[in-house]
Amino acid sequence: DAQAYSSYQDSTGIYFGTDKGIIHYHDGRIINHQFKNAYINGIYPYEDKLLLVDKGLGLWLFDGYIYTKVDYQEIDTAVIMSSAIKDDKLYLSLYRKGLCIIDLQTDEIKSYDTTNSGLSFDVILTMMVTEDEIWMGTDGGGINIYSVIDDSIRQFDLPSSSITTLYRDPYSNIWAGSVRSGLYGIKSSRVISFDSISGGLTNDVVISLAEGSSNRIWIGTDGGGINVYDVNTGSITPINDSGSAKVSSIVELPGEKLLVSSYSQGL
Repeated sequence: DAQAYSSYQDSTGIYFGTDKGIIHYHDGRIINHQFKNAYINGIYPYEDKLLLVDKGLGLWLFDGYIYTKVDYQEIDTAVIMSSAIKDDKLYLSLYRKGLCIIDLQTDEIKSYDTTNSGLSFDVILTMMVTEDEIWMGTDGGGINIYSVIDDSIRQFDLPSSSITTLYRDPYSNIWAGSVRSGLYGIKSSRVISFDSISGGLTNDVVISLAEGSSNRIWIGTDGGGINVYDVNTGSITPINDSGSAKVSSIVELPGEKLLVSSYSQGL
């Protein structure tokens, strides 16, 4: 009878971090490695051992049946709300103290809070690793994103300010659970822009669009005639015969024809 707060799976089975210590499920057997007053909310592989993050007891290494304390004075009395690990760096949320980053190879420690960074709130409830970023859900400041490239922190705007959990699905969509605002889905999309200087458009005022066959999109401009975007090549080219027409609507017809409405010139 134990409450689980974290888990980790490897070739030997599943490890659960609980209020009774580590519980190991392997080959249909359950082995409980007792740990008094535990609240293990993070389990990570590290140097052939498991690095354990305990909410009130700090960091521990678990090797077989042995728990070994990992001492860092900066976090010994702190309450650890959440954690993440990336490239030998451990990211810890310290209650009311913001973000603490420990380099496990050099023991260098960096701390970020609302007074010395772009962090919007000092209580971080959840963390999630992406390629070059650590996403953090705060209890009053929404989502903050830490860049491992330049050590900067920026905010990601959402209607809810309290984010309790973050999850990234296999399609790179991010899901955020909130307090009293339900679930948010965040989809990563690439934005491509085109203009008359570098993008190939004949005019920067676009007033009509139409989907065409053969992966084409017809673009009607306000004085630059018709342009066509080729989805396959990602390029835009003008339709020379359309000249300087103001094209208010376009419809593609069978037989490689377009029905075009041009301002003050009819169809």
